[in-house]
Amino acid sequence: MFLLLLSPVAITAPTQLPAWVQTAWQQADLERTYVCSTYLQPSILQADFNGDGKLDVAIPVARRASSSRGLVIFHQGQSKPFILGMSGKIGAELPGASFDWASQWKLYTKRTTFEVTTDRNGDISGTRPIKLHYPAIEFKSDESGGGLLYWTGRTYRWLYQSC
Repeated sequence: MFLLLLSPVAITAPTQLPAWVQTAWQQADLERTYVCSTYLQPSILQADFNGDGKLDVAIPVARRASSSRGLVIFHQGQSKPFILGMSGKIGAELPGASFDWASQWKLYTKRTTFEVTTDRNGDISGTRPIKLHYPAIEFKSDESGGGLLYWTGRTYRWLYQSC
């Protein structure tokens, strides 16, 4: 009877991080500032984000002090993870000061996408094609548009995409 009670817990347990990610998390001392979060499902995305032939891992996280949301991307074989959405700076690396707005994410494996372009007033003026060399991460919101986060060869770049 005791074993039957434990069975559902094992089935619904969160996705386990690969051992190399757990080690990298500990070595970067991320536990002090961040906690793995479930605001996006699945709880991790795995792909070769930087094209080096090794499987990389993206994890949704929340800042312990403020609960603001972001993500950490680990490139296998590299010691320093990429922490996105936690800098408080709006720029090409992310859509805003955090990923609080995001409700969905998934891998984007097509080789091309389109970037929304704006005029001087900030109004949408059209789109331009972007060639992608590696898998990207697509983010969406239930209430607004979204975008793609992709590796440029040196850093991650954000592409805004309308609804």
